[in-house]
Formats: sequence, structure tokens, C-alpha cells
Amino acid sequence: MSASVDMVDVCVLGAGLSGALVANRLVAQGRTVTVIEARNRIGGRLLNARHGGDLGGAWVWPSSEPSIMQILNEFGVGTIPQHYNGETMARISSGQRQVLPPGQAERYAACGPGASRIVGGAEGLVRKLLSDSESVALDTRVTRVRYSSDGVALYGESGEDVSFRCRAAVLAAPPRVLATSIEFEPSLPKAKYESMIA
Repeated sequence: MSASVDMVDVCVLGAGLSGALVANRLVAQGRTVTVIEARNRIGGRLLNARHGGDLGGAWVWPSSEPSIMQILNEFGVGTIPQHYNGETMARISSGQRQVLPPGQAERYAACGPGASRIVGGAEGLVRKLLSDSESVALDTRVTRVRYSSDGVALYGESGEDVSFRCRAAVLAAPPRVLATSIEFEPSLPKAKYESMIA
């Protein structure tokens, strides 16, 4: 069985931070948007742990990342400075948690000085960005993109064959993943393809 979705202005392939921001901006301009995500959740590389904390991208550097800070401020999402003082727990190579001796936290922290965490986890920002999106298709892996003067058609799988039609498409997933898992019609120019898999 196959399903087809009505024509929309823009299909956004990828529900990570980039795809969510593009979708948010397009919806704010009054465009109809469908966001398509291969995983069964939004967030892309950002993932909140069930009991707090981030399992993906976790830190921002307010002094050197004004663009992300502007977006966080726009949506009322705060940050918390990453602290190195006090008692710190780390997961060691055996997989067990261990309390670190005083002064050792910075040695184990992947973030470095000046970092802050996003209040509620980084994935929460993606949720806020997509809160006005009417159509988000999860668990839908796009396998073919066909573009012509009539627009763009994206074909995929989500337990059944599915297709999406749009006037334009934004590909907001890792370039190598796009290049190696999607058939493009017509084919991508050789230089574009090679730059995506580089």
C-alpha cells in the first residue's frame, strides 16, 4: 500500500536543529511545510536522556556563538554555565560511574572553558522550533528525490511506501548520508556528489 501527501510549499528533510530552524522560519513566513525525519524522534544529533542530561550535542559557548544565543533568546530558552567546581561524577571506561577527586572535572569535560548547557536539554530547543509545524513525518526514510519544473517529489518508506510533493525541498541532514542513501533524479552533478561524500 502507498500513501501520498498533498502538495506543500517546502519539504524539509531532517528534523535536527538545522531542519527545525528552517521549518520554523518558513512557517513564520506563512509557508506550508512538511518535515520528514528518518528516525522515530525529532532532534537529529541532539538527544535528551530520560532522566536529564544530553546524549548528543550539549554545550553552547555564549561568547563565541551569537547566532545560537539569538535563537535561544528568541524562544526564551536559557543556558546554565558548565561548572567544574564541587563534586563531579563521570562514567569511566568500565561503564561505571565514579566521583572524581576535587579539581579533576576539567580533565574529563569535553566542553572546555566558557561552555554552557541549554536549560531542559538541547533537544528541547528543536521541540520549540517545531511547535508550530503542522506536519512532521517521523520514522520515514526518504530513498529517492525527483525534481523537475513541476516541483519536487520525495519517495520513502515508513512501514508503507509514501511520497511527498512540494514546490521546493531543503535537505537538512548530513551530506554524506544524503549522498549515499538517496537516489536523486536527475543525478547530482559529479562535483556536488563528491563534495558531499568527502
